[in-house]
Amino acid sequence: MQTAEEWRRLALKLIQTLVLGPLFVLGSLFVLITLAMGEYRLALELAVACFIPAYVIFKSLPQHIRRASGHLTEAERAALERLCRPLSVQLRGSGFNLKIGDVPVNASYLPSGAGLQASFELVTECATPAAFKVYKEGGHESALKKLGLLAEVQTGDDLFDNRWFIETDLPQQTKYVLSSSDVRDPIGRALLNNFDEVQVLKHKVRVRGFGRIDEGNLQAIHVARAAEQLASLAAALKKVGYPGRLLGSIETFLRSTLVLGSAAAIAAVGVSLYDSSTLSAQPLDGTRVFIRGMILGLPLIIAYLAMVTIVIRSRANALRKIALAAMLAVPGLVYLSAAAYLHINSTWDTSTESFHQAKLLDVKKRGERAYLSVASWREPGSSESLMVRSEFAKPLEAGQSVLAVTTRGGYFGTTWVSGLEHMSWNAKH
Repeated sequence: MQTAEEWRRLALKLIQTLVLGPLFVLGSLFVLITLAMGEYRLALELAVACFIPAYVIFKSLPQHIRRASGHLTEAERAALERLCRPLSVQLRGSGFNLKIGDVPVNASYLPSGAGLQASFELVTECATPAAFKVYKEGGHESALKKLGLLAEVQTGDDLFDNRWFIETDLPQQTKYVLSSSDVRDPIGRALLNNFDEVQVLKHKVRVRGFGRIDEGNLQAIHVARAAEQLASLAAALKKVGYPGRLLGSIETFLRSTLVLGSAAAIAAVGVSLYDSSTLSAQPLDGTRVFIRGMILGLPLIIAYLAMVTIVIRSRANALRKIALAAMLAVPGLVYLSAAAYLHINSTWDTSTESFHQAKLLDVKKRGERAYLSVASWREPGSSESLMVRSEFAKPLEAGQSVLAVTTRGGYFGTTWVSGLEHMSWNAKH
């Protein structure tokens, strides 16, 4: 017979399936159809539009459901009740309240969800606008610092700086706050009491430990000691003050806007320029254009990612922001490089023109664009794909219209269409 925990996990999987199943199925179907039609760019855009939101929902949905339900297994509830007895407090739901002097401290346990780790945290109110997180410095943080991908606030206390990693969006203000030993000491002592991170955020101070609470680790959780350090930290933060909050917030906002705004702008401009370039200097081999465009734009991509890293490497969640900027900007830079490749390929082209007649096989109109399939003059029995404006395609009839196609060899050796006419209509593309 299934336990309540197993039923809850089954319900989570069912919800994920009902929410994400149709999105994955329809997205995959449309991508396969567009690939079969030879619309590779449209297939890529559909894949991004369907699968990235689906992945985000898949990762975040269990967490929201878990936090809303606060469901505990019998073993977790028994362990929490045992944790409450020496503190003389009563378990309410998945947490309890206690007082250290005059400072109220709220303790809560968040059970594990699908793919999510359980956590136990102590929280108290604190009249400070400070915002930072301190946790044990791991191997990957040390490696990323050596590579220059992360920059950390240094307090001047070598022991503290070498043992703990400081993450913040306001490095100058955080450095000022942590320059006081009255602030650093309770943070270090709380982390040494088998807790994993101390977070100061939005007028609250939080001490958090990750991992499931059970009978085996109850003795290692020093709740009373950690709560005392939390109260000491809250008092020290009140005394030390917090200078330049507005200026630091504006600087952080400008940095994030610069990074994410530039990434979005590059993506939009790159796609737009490539679209217009394919109309004015349409290549006959789009795949080659993208491959060579990526090679041509590789230095630009590296330079952009280096700029993003320099701008935000000292901020909180730096790697996540760098990854998001890369996800937005790199496809845009590839399109931008491909557009530059097409422009140079046609503008610097000194080759002679070649003239061909091609029978129209099919016409597909999509908004302001029309896609023509014509009989190939390069490989008899196959077809060529051409993109034109919808106005040009209005009088065309599949199977009857004949087009006059003018091509040139291209500066980079990529053949492109320099002219397109309807044999009887004589209208320039």
